[in-house]
Amino acid sequence: MTPKLAIFTICSNNYLPFARAFFASVQAQHPEADLFLCLADRAACAEEEPVPSWTILAANELGILDLDSLAFRYDIREFNTALKPFMLLYLLEQRGYDTVLYFDPDIYVYQRLDVPLAALRNGASMVLTPHILQPLETAEAPDDITIMRTGIYNLGFLGVSRTAESLDVLRWWGRRVREKCIDSQEEGLFVDQKFMDLAPAFAPACQILHHPGLNVAYWNLDQRDVTQSAGTWRAGEDDLIFFHFSGFDPLHPGRLSKYTTRFRNNLVPAMRCLTTAYADQLMRYGFGDARHARYAYATFASGAPIHALVRRMFRDWTPDWAGNPFQTYEGFTHEPWHDSQDLPPGLLVTNFMAYLWDTVPGLKAKFDLRVPVDARGFVAWYVLRAADTLALDETMVAPVRRHLAAHGIPLDNEPPPANVVDVPVSDNDRLLLEGLRTLRRRFAPVGSLREDVLLALHRAMLAAIAKRSTAKRAADTARRRNAAQAGEGTHDAGRVLVRAPASTH
Repeated sequence: MTPKLAIFTICSNNYLPFARAFFASVQAQHPEADLFLCLADRAACAEEEPVPSWTILAANELGILDLDSLAFRYDIREFNTALKPFMLLYLLEQRGYDTVLYFDPDIYVYQRLDVPLAALRNGASMVLTPHILQPLETAEAPDDITIMRTGIYNLGFLGVSRTAESLDVLRWWGRRVREKCIDSQEEGLFVDQKFMDLAPAFAPACQILHHPGLNVAYWNLDQRDVTQSAGTWRAGEDDLIFFHFSGFDPLHPGRLSKYTTRFRNNLVPAMRCLTTAYADQLMRYGFGDARHARYAYATFASGAPIHALVRRMFRDWTPDWAGNPFQTYEGFTHEPWHDSQDLPPGLLVTNFMAYLWDTVPGLKAKFDLRVPVDARGFVAWYVLRAADTLALDETMVAPVRRHLAAHGIPLDNEPPPANVVDVPVSDNDRLLLEGLRTLRRRFAPVGSLREDVLLALHRAMLAAIAKRSTAKRAADTARRRNAAQAGEGTHDAGRVLVRAPASTH
């Protein structure tokens, strides 16, 4: 009897066009497989697929213990990757599949998956694909050092057969990603991926696949020439089985990935043909449709956005939070910090402000909250600078401003305090942000359409500033790393945007 085969991907609503293209490619090669979409979201547009060729399982259907806390703990990428072991266990144990293959949604399958399937059916408990098959000593990231930091194996693909050995590894993996599915490479963590460096040690029957046509992507394309011959795609001398379009934007098909400066408008003709065809598929399946952009776990129950620092505070300070944090944690962030009674009368330091003071570099060194003038300076910094500096939404600052006004301590007319956190906000940006806030306060009644428009503009500006800040820090990191490697004080590698080889959409 042919073993039962399931193939699945995981995505949120924003990645549904990628998932649809992936499923179309798989179905063309493996019509016998059962296909599943694990939706790291709440159903919105997924059910609109005109020809239901796969089963949609929302995350809340997998029986994951304390799912709300898991979703609150992580951002969208972290949450997507954290679901991987739970979905694998669900298909193997509850649905009874003998063989399960996972793929990131930004993968396209060009040939049958006989190589990994044969390995699993011949006794492998798990199959993994390395990022690279030979040393990658290049002047630009990613190189082999990058790979060592982010994971030997790319978890955009994983194959598992139902054995005691593989189930034990998946349960261990599931325990780990509950708490540690974060991108913190200085701690040796890169979402779900780094854990699986240990899989071959824990699972003797785990098999590493070295076929060059598996998991071809920007991080190994220098080592595998992609060509087309007689209608068949090749990777070097072998068939191209699947390509991983990590970081690909169909609006810019000449750029292979946003995660590297390589392969930007210099793609060989065969690769340009591949990317153009894939871009056409994504557009056909609804890329750019605004209905796909909403993420259910991005906001509190009130509708206020959840900042990344709030998620980090939840992980660091309240890991055993009881109840649904989407409903209850917003209030906790705004509550007075337990040491607020020692502050000068009328001042307020909330729990969230205290977390920033405790963890954001520069704040604790600048402000001693036991000293009244420093306490006032910190509160003034939060009210006047924090939104711009840390890309906070106004909903995080407004309660403090209202409290101060109620106690006769308006700070809006004071000179802005010095910026003590290093985030590049230009004078023009600051003036525009301050102007938008003034317009909202004076001319946009709460709940009005005018307020909605101004809030949307404010959030868009904050997102752009945060993105620029991230790029600057990444470039600075690359410059320092390359300078250290070269033994020089400076190096012209600051243009390189160092990102991990993402297996996570």
